[in-house]
Amino acid sequence: MTTRAAMDNYLKAIEAVDEDALTAAFHPDATWWLPGDLPVSKTWEGRDAILGDFLGSVMSQFAPGTFTLTTHAVVADEDAAVLEWTVEATTVRGEAYKNDYLAIFEFRDGLIVAVREYMDTAVMARLLFPKARATA
Repeated sequence: MTTRAAMDNYLKAIEAVDEDALTAAFHPDATWWLPGDLPVSKTWEGRDAILGDFLGSVMSQFAPGTFTLTTHAVVADEDAAVLEWTVEATTVRGEAYKNDYLAIFEFRDGLIVAVREYMDTAVMARLLFPKARATA
């Protein structure tokens, strides 16, 4: 499978909220790095921690059925892809959320092995993790 095809499969899984396909997209020992001082900022190690703890924590901040992901660009080579996207949703507190993201995905044997994600962490802090910000 090409890196572009693997990236497309990941995007389809995210958009369909297909947990089995998401699990299948990641190497069991994958890592996901998120910058800043958010409650979720760190290097997440392992597919289960990435999907359950990290993405689960972030997704739980959105009201069900309101999450949309708009892909702007995907650039892929032999073992890496860069993805640019926008997320729009309503938070569980009823606030409108919109943030632009960019991430570098590294692949091995068609599986995601590492992700480095960038976004406006101030927007995430203010809208997704206001309690953590208030105690900082």
